[in-house]
Amino acid sequence: MSDQQETHDSSQPEPPPGLARDGAARAKAEWDKARQWCDKMQEEAAQRMRRVRETTMGDVFDAVLAGVRRRPGVGLAAAVAAGFFLGRLFRK
Repeated sequence: MSDQQETHDSSQPEPPPGLARDGAARAKAEWDKARQWCDKMQEEAAQRMRRVRETTMGDVFDAVLAGVRRRPGVGLAAAVAAGFFLGRLFRK
């Protein structure tokens, strides 16, 4: 038996040919999916930030009033809850 065969027998078995290549291809595919997801999230965040910057207090006020007109009970409950918590916050 040669020295090379003895060294090979005592070490870990070698992976079958192509296994590392398949793993690298899978890793690259997962990396590409993750990168696409991150790019999509970045674009969505940028769009939301643009919308927030373009929104005025009048827009917010109009949206709140529209919501209260649609569901007055929820508006009343929110007002009561806000009043309760503000009262607790500023009580002496």
